[in-house]
Amino acid sequence: MKAYRPDAFDALAAENLNLKRAASERDMYREQLEDARRRWQEAERRVAELQVSSTRTTEELGARVRSAEALLASAREDIGRAEANAEKLRQEVAAQQDNVKIKVAMLDSANDTIASLKAEIVDLQVEADEARRAAEEAEAALAREQQQHDHEDEESDGEKTQLRQEAQAAESAAAAARVELTEAQSRVKELEGQLRTKMDQISEKDRMLTYVQEEVDRVQGKYEWVQFPLLPPCILAGRDRDRTSISTCSSCILSDFCKFCAAGTRLVGGDSSRAGGGLKLMYLINT
Repeated sequence: MKAYRPDAFDALAAENLNLKRAASERDMYREQLEDARRRWQEAERRVAELQVSSTRTTEELGARVRSAEALLASAREDIGRAEANAEKLRQEVAAQQDNVKIKVAMLDSANDTIASLKAEIVDLQVEADEARRAAEEAEAALAREQQQHDHEDEESDGEKTQLRQEAQAAESAAAAARVELTEAQSRVKELEGQLRTKMDQISEKDRMLTYVQEEVDRVQGKYEWVQFPLLPPCILAGRDRDRTSISTCSSCILSDFCKFCAAGTRLVGGDSSRAGGGLKLMYLINT
């Protein structure tokens, strides 16, 4: 063997030690590289999953927004029909009020006519009483004349005839007054019957007007909740934006939008036929 000097041997030993240290560091770096590669692959996998999940969430959110907008459009159509019905009811109320005013004027005229006829009846009764008294006085005078002048001549008979004619005329006047009184009383009864009929018609009109006014108030009260915005501004403004902008307002959808729907449901008063739209909107957002 070739002999080595001690300093050469030490140099080889040091080089060997350096090689072993380098090999150890190489293995460590290789393990770190493998670990970094695994973490990179895991990160890529998680990014892919997040992208898929984000796409699915964005699509679901878009579907919910479209459903909410469809419900809103339907609610607006219902509101339009309700407003048209309310306007029609208001016009009917105005027309009925005009009719009531006309009926009231007719009733006032009928009342005036009845009052005038009653005054005429009073006058006719006075005239009939006077005619009756005149007839009775004439009959009494005729009786007295007959008792006092039984033995008188033809001239006295002429006076009796005159008194008898006056009594008959008074009786005829009394009979005519009684006939007029009966006709006036019949006319008054007829007018009173017409007045009662008109009053019944007015009462019926009043009941109908009250019912129509209550219906108008009920329709207006039922649809006051539509003054609240059913969709938050971020959704209405985000219909033409990208999916990212829609996703960023998800917290608003889950809070403000549900509050608006709940407020609409409370204002409707729990009526299932009116509150159904709000409940459906709340279900779409919360599921």
